[in-house]
Amino acid sequence: MTMRGTMAVAVAATMAWALGGCSTEVDTGVTGVPTGYVGVRPYTTLPASSETAAGVDWGTAPTSYRGRNGLRVKYDCPANGGGGSVWGSDIYTDDSSVCNAAVHFGRISVAAGGSVVIEIRAGRTSYSGSLRNGISSMNYGEWSGSFIVL
Repeated sequence: MTMRGTMAVAVAATMAWALGGCSTEVDTGVTGVPTGYVGVRPYTTLPASSETAAGVDWGTAPTSYRGRNGLRVKYDCPANGGGGSVWGSDIYTDDSSVCNAAVHFGRISVAAGGSVVIEIRAGRTSYSGSLRNGISSMNYGEWSGSFIVL
């Protein structure tokens, strides 16, 4: 590989690492792609940095994970839930109820409950509310922590 190719591999690997959620691989030319080509592919499994939340109820929010961006956390929401507020749509403030956000997103139901995985994200300048799946989420301005439902 040339020095130029080596630099391209290093830059691509660094960028993929900085963006998170991706891994890099150097093609050996077996697939017909020129040797030295760097492809970026999404993770197909949960990264090692994942946890399971304990003592979950329908008011549980992931505020204790704030700042651990990219961390994936599993929540087991009990059946026949209710209660807990939600701010945002698709991206929720980290003081929102995880279980209600999961219903809003369409992953579980209030009646059945279920397991859901969220990913911790950085805060945003604003959050838009909406009515989905019987859950009304609210608008909110700037907040310092967020999560998404996977």
